[in-house]
Parts: sequence; C-alpha cells; structure tokens
Amino acid sequence: MKVIYEELKNQHFEYAHNSYIVNFQAVVGLKNNSIQLEDSTMLNISRSKKERFHKRFSQYLGQKYRRNRREEG
Repeated sequence: MKVIYEELKNQHFEYAHNSYIVNFQAVVGLKNNSIQLEDSTMLNISRSKKERFHKRFSQYLGQKYRRNRREEG
C-alpha cells in the first residue's frame, strides 16, 4: 500500500486510515472523523491520520478554488 500511496500522493490522494487511501475528488462531505464519498459511502478517518488528512484536503480545496477563480476570470 505504501508503494501505491507514494505514486498517488501528489495526485490528490491521501490515507484516511491504514486500510485505505482516498481520492479527494470523490469526497462530497467531511465531518470530524468521517468522509462521505460521491457514491454515498461513509469512511472513518483514523485518529492517527486525521490531522494530515484534514490539512491535505484543505490544501486541495484551496487549489481547486484558485483554479476555478482563474478559469472564471
């Protein structure tokens, strides 16, 4: 799994748990320790991954927002 993560981490993917890696583009909701995916799947974020996941997801949203603003302007 670590090898896969190393290939994906710069493509908007992050560990939410030791058992799975999440594609930020599939996330439609985030609340404390839970992620909702576009197919309505709910995933838990482990305590050890929570801070990094939230930080990286916030960065992703910021990049997405800036990209959308450039495209509009």
